[in-house]
Amino acid sequence: MSVWIRKALNSCWLILAFILAACASTPQPSVPERSSAQPNSSRPIGYFDSIVSAFAPPTPVVRIAPPTSAAAPETSDGLRATLRFDPAEPGAVHNAEKAAALATLRDFADPLGPYQGAWWFADDGQARIEEALAVILFTEGSTNEAVRKAVAARYVWFCGGAHEACQGVALINFLAYFQPWREPWRAAGRFTDSAAKAYAPLAIEVMRPSSDSVDWARAPFHFANIHPTWDRYLRAKLRREPDGPDRLWVLTQAEAERVCVTALLCSDMTRPRP
Repeated sequence: MSVWIRKALNSCWLILAFILAACASTPQPSVPERSSAQPNSSRPIGYFDSIVSAFAPPTPVVRIAPPTSAAAPETSDGLRATLRFDPAEPGAVHNAEKAAALATLRDFADPLGPYQGAWWFADDGQARIEEALAVILFTEGSTNEAVRKAVAARYVWFCGGAHEACQGVALINFLAYFQPWREPWRAAGRFTDSAAKAYAPLAIEVMRPSSDSVDWARAPFHFANIHPTWDRYLRAKLRREPDGPDRLWVLTQAEAERVCVTALLCSDMTRPRP
């Protein structure tokens, strides 16, 4: 091989080595790690997935233990305070639904009232918030997990972090949403059905989190068996099927922003759409 060819090859190798070294020293763009502050569409909806989804509605008959002679604990502080609730207090917005919810709560907590002998009095003679929540979870959501999640979300929205201390305006606002609570006669025997007692452990878990633990945009929040005119509208607008039979829809807050007055306020979709 001639001298000039060897020199040319050596020059090529030097140039190639220089290029490789330059590439190695040049910082390469990296995929940033997702911080907790960044939106994450794959984030679970807090305890809704871990607690509510893990709950399996019981099928066996629930047997209620007879009352014991031990001293009964007092009614939970929040419920007891709400029994003295004055609808005229600052911050209260009084309407027929909230008046009905308060009336039911007073009957629910009265051991000598219309629900005397109901399952929530059987163990200790007292009514507690988790027992009221168990009745709602049962009457509204015994056959649909998405509805149970919406009930749970509403409790955390109004009462998150308060546990049994939830009271007054917050507790009444929560209870007033549910027709079986406002009008228990419409639920017939389901309102006092002892099967609801099996939902008390779930109710206790629902009462634990604070509202900060929830991805509210994706949280189920509104539900109803809606009118056919609304059903057609939601199918077209949201491009999905209902969440259950009889045109049962469960809307997240993000969906409600698209089809309701606001994320927190929807029209009465059980009536024809205007």
